[in-house]
Amino acid sequence: CSFYQFRRQFLKLTSVNNVDLSRATIIVGSDQIWNKSITGGHLDDFFLLHSVKCDRKYSYAASIGEDTEQNIGEVYGRLNDFVGMGVREKNVYDQLSKKNDQRIVWNSDPVFLLNSSDYPLLPSRYPGKKIVLIYTLETNMDVCHIIEKYRSTHLVLSIGSFRNIYHSDIHYRAASPLDFLSLIAHADIVVSNSFHTIAFSIIFNRTIVYVPLKNGR
Repeated sequence: CSFYQFRRQFLKLTSVNNVDLSRATIIVGSDQIWNKSITGGHLDDFFLLHSVKCDRKYSYAASIGEDTEQNIGEVYGRLNDFVGMGVREKNVYDQLSKKNDQRIVWNSDPVFLLNSSDYPLLPSRYPGKKIVLIYTLETNMDVCHIIEKYRSTHLVLSIGSFRNIYHSDIHYRAASPLDFLSLIAHADIVVSNSFHTIAFSIIFNRTIVYVPLKNGR
């Protein structure tokens, strides 16, 4: 798997057996870690650090998914032993702030902690080519009409889905983190409705075509 290869190449990992957790600071985060719709319909204890014996537990830019008062209250009630609770969404922060709990802070999404100059090793897979890159969180056939005017002048690339839904010239069923960033950084036009894809497109100063999500977000 490309993600495992990326992890072996770039991440320095330490076995938990080699760490004195009583003296450690442990941070969980960020994207969707407390979203029950992608963790089997319940909060995942792994991201609540319930089995970890540590006095310094924090979250950074954590997001909840469905930000109802009930969901937010359930998460908050499971974090009694956290020293700091950093959340990403402003509306979640606003609701939690009503509790007058000094542990709660509003964090920027980690994608914005770096700028384009912090990504020097992003070689182009298609040097000399003008590229349109497509990455959508859900199928939207309007994309086909959007990119039609570029097909004769650009190489059309797409990421995601087992099928080449948009009939792109080159289709990636999945892309490693390195490939994902490189494809965005070297694209002339990015067609997407993914928050992080658009965020990286802004960081790399790409031209963006936003395709609305069906739920109106």
